[in-house]
Amino acid sequence: MPATMGGDWNQHALAFYAAEELGILDAIHDDFFHAIHEEGRGLTGNAEIAEFFSDYGVSEEEAQQALGSFAVKSQVNQANSRMRKMRLMGVPALIVDGRYLCTPSSAGSLANMPQIAERPGRSRVREERED
Repeated sequence: MPATMGGDWNQHALAFYAAEELGILDAIHDDFFHAIHEEGRGLTGNAEIAEFFSDYGVSEEEAQQALGSFAVKSQVNQANSRMRKMRLMGVPALIVDGRYLCTPSSAGSLANMPQIAERPGRSRVREERED
């Protein structure tokens, strides 16, 4: 699930769900990350994202439609709701089974996160409960 912590985070979550809807998520995922973090491209506007998507077999019009669709916006809102419910304040974080939150702090390090998350009993992972 993409992080939705406002601003560019939400726009990138919108791009994630639009790419998923368009069936190009697997093809663009690494390149999208690379474009933002290594090429310094913001990819924060719908037109800029639609242009990026057009290199992966969809038209800019199709991309714009997906970015503005009710279904995609609803997925972003649902992700935001799940983040609030789990009280996520940052990334990276793993949510296991929709109940357990594992962070670098709770796992002892970033490298420990996968092993802690897979451990039976998850003793170092905080269980979140609905209030």
